[in-house]
Amino acid sequence: MNINTQVLKNRFKSTLKSMNPISNYYAKAEKIELKQEIINELNRALREARKNKIISANDFTKIVFHIERVDVRNNVSILAQSLIKSKSLESIQVIALIKLMSLYVSYDSKNYSQVKKILNVNLAIAKLIKFYSKKYVKSFANDIDKLTNSEFNQKSVIQQELRIDVDLIRRNYWNKAIVAAQIIEKNTSHFIEFPQTIFINLVKFQILFHEQNLFLKNKSNFSLQKYITYDAISLQASEKYNIVKEQLSKYSNINVDSFTSHINETSKFIRLSDLPPMNGYQLVGLLVSYLLLLLWSVIILLPLAQMVILSFDGSGGLYIGTQNVSGNRGWFIHYQELINDTNFRYWLGNSLIVSVSTMVLTVSFTVLLAYAFSRFRFPGRRSSILTVMLLQMVPSIAALTAFLVLYQLTNLDMLVFLIIIYTGGALTGNTFILKGYLDSIPIDLDEAAKIDGASTARVFLTILVPLSKPMIAIVALWSFIGPFGDVILPVLLAPATVEGNKQLTMAAGLRTLIAGTNPHQYTFLAGAIITGVPLTILFVVAQKFLVSGLTKGAVK
Repeated sequence: MNINTQVLKNRFKSTLKSMNPISNYYAKAEKIELKQEIINELNRALREARKNKIISANDFTKIVFHIERVDVRNNVSILAQSLIKSKSLESIQVIALIKLMSLYVSYDSKNYSQVKKILNVNLAIAKLIKFYSKKYVKSFANDIDKLTNSEFNQKSVIQQELRIDVDLIRRNYWNKAIVAAQIIEKNTSHFIEFPQTIFINLVKFQILFHEQNLFLKNKSNFSLQKYITYDAISLQASEKYNIVKEQLSKYSNINVDSFTSHINETSKFIRLSDLPPMNGYQLVGLLVSYLLLLLWSVIILLPLAQMVILSFDGSGGLYIGTQNVSGNRGWFIHYQELINDTNFRYWLGNSLIVSVSTMVLTVSFTVLLAYAFSRFRFPGRRSSILTVMLLQMVPSIAALTAFLVLYQLTNLDMLVFLIIIYTGGALTGNTFILKGYLDSIPIDLDEAAKIDGASTARVFLTILVPLSKPMIAIVALWSFIGPFGDVILPVLLAPATVEGNKQLTMAAGLRTLIAGTNPHQYTFLAGAIITGVPLTILFVVAQKFLVSGLTKGAVK
């Protein structure tokens, strides 16, 4: 068996496993969030540092992106938040500084190129930490200077649990992380009571847990696979985890199970097998959920299955349920009739031209309009937005007569006219949706880039467009599928002649196969299958962007 065959076989097995409803049942993983007042303090610190030119506008943007990608579970900050119950400004500033310190020493890299990017951002974070500690949390200031000093270097590797000589990058990060934990314990002990060395043990667990995950993900070029076994890493990680759990169990005001679950998760979701056993009500609820899903699947899949089966029925006649006088003519006879005896090639070509052109124009104009409405203030802006909203309320079918008259007056090519109408119809709703998405992106990113010398066009192309990719993907998909599936407008505009039939798009062309006195229903089913498969593949490929765009648009 060659490598490709083995890979396909493994993928097939994993696909079958993922179809198991029990093994694939997900629940939301435990995650404790930072309090809003701490997040607000972090935002204020960033803005103040930029205002005082401690960090550049470019540094500001880098740190914002860094916060979204590194130390996302905030383990050290959440521990400090759990231990410090006071809501005073001093407490909030201390936790905010701890969050910045954990960002500075975070080691979430999965490859060496990512390490270089983090090292670059850390230079800006070091400036921010020193500025913030000297101005607001002075008890940390001297120790912070030592931590961020490039010449500060421990003579021995503090993290010695693995007992191996790690690379210089790891040694530097591990040392800094543990020193940061020591600084936190030293400077917070005067107003909170906590088990000695708990922050150090948590940081060590975090380091080991990350190495454990690198090992599991088979990052052979970056993990410690060449130096140590997985069992050795896992043993040390488990030991530190149990120490942290035992230390926290002495405090009644901390939910130990919740916190330990938080630090032990790497994903937003967990499988059913990772959850505690369900009680009777939960089992009944799960059973009812799967029965409803099964019923819904049957309702959806049964007609599709019937379509596929009948499209390959070589003995079928003109109508569904009738037999051909020639008997069984082969599985693919209806597909051959579709391609050879109809204008299928013209319909497909017309649909692709109209759909792709509409998609490109709609995305281009929608992004520009949404950007203008979201970021600029100009006379008539409010009334223009209201006009866009009102235009959405007019059903397109009400304008069919106007479209026909306009088509006859302009004498444009039918495909060109369809592209114009579809693009104009798609602009209103999509502009309003994308404008709302752009509103959710902080304007501080634009300002930071402009302060750094970026033009308006560069801000738009390099910051806003990449951040809006999920929603732009949704707009592109909608504007492609709409023209591909429209029947009414092409039928209305195309003349009822042989040449007119060649001008139809796919959906309108397939309709002619079941209209009139001489229908070809089996051939129509073959055309529906050919049309549906590419669209289904398109949805599957774009699924990540669809889910990301819809959920981010809702959450932001």
